[in-house]
Amino acid sequence: MQPIGIRLHDLGKNTAELLAKEAKSFGFDGVQLVINKAIVDEKGASVPLNDNTCSLIAEQFKKNKLKVFMMGAYFNPVHSDKNKVQAGIDNFKNCLKYASKFGCKYVGTETGSYNDDSWTYNTKNHEENAFEEDLKVFKELALYAESVDSYILLEPAYGHCMYSVDRLIKLIDSIGSKHVFVTIDLFNLLYIGNYQNYKEILADAIDKLGDRIKIFHLKNFIVKDNELVQVGLSGGYMDYSYLMSKYRSIKGSVLIFEGVKKADLSSSLEIIHKYF
Repeated sequence: MQPIGIRLHDLGKNTAELLAKEAKSFGFDGVQLVINKAIVDEKGASVPLNDNTCSLIAEQFKKNKLKVFMMGAYFNPVHSDKNKVQAGIDNFKNCLKYASKFGCKYVGTETGSYNDDSWTYNTKNHEENAFEEDLKVFKELALYAESVDSYILLEPAYGHCMYSVDRLIKLIDSIGSKHVFVTIDLFNLLYIGNYQNYKEILADAIDKLGDRIKIFHLKNFIVKDNELVQVGLSGGYMDYSYLMSKYRSIKGSVLIFEGVKKADLSSSLEIIHKYF
């Protein structure tokens, strides 16, 4: 049975102790951790990423028998404000440096949008310059990952610079590092023009990427006002009996709930357990 995790800040923002207990109470095996979005101290203050705080946070996960499957350090590598890009690179490197403190191999991000902070579709995202900008940033990060023995997870999304599986494969091959792997979020590869082909899109991703895929993000959706709207796993358009059969084919991969509302967690977990 594949391990099942949750993006920790989907449970809200709290101390590591309380969040770890809550994640375990739902029955999750581990978490996707974005420290600045999830964890505060007892006074509600932000927690910096350093040796001491990493040790304290990791101890809470260990007590609750939770793994950190991935650290999230999502940033926009093509943002027009290059100070923000540099801050994102610095934070990503910091997460790569400290990932091992949590027993974690992977630090992940999406690949950006020329719409800056909105992270939405822009025609420029699908042009060659977007590819070249991403390549420059992720080559630098891959070299750093090699130096600290951590790994990068890149996540394609239709509205972003790596808008398809083929585009992402080209990027990874161009980076040329054994320290770059993939997160597949099927929902993020869909839009109103292709969602009916979601089974073929997932099958193609698995066929082409194989065991480069380390994490699958679990989502579902409905179509409302000609847009795809995320819902709990049990109430959407996608057939989870099919999805789970495909996810199980990638040995060693991890399933992570992302963006599933707390009220939908129990029913969504039932769906996953039904098809294991």
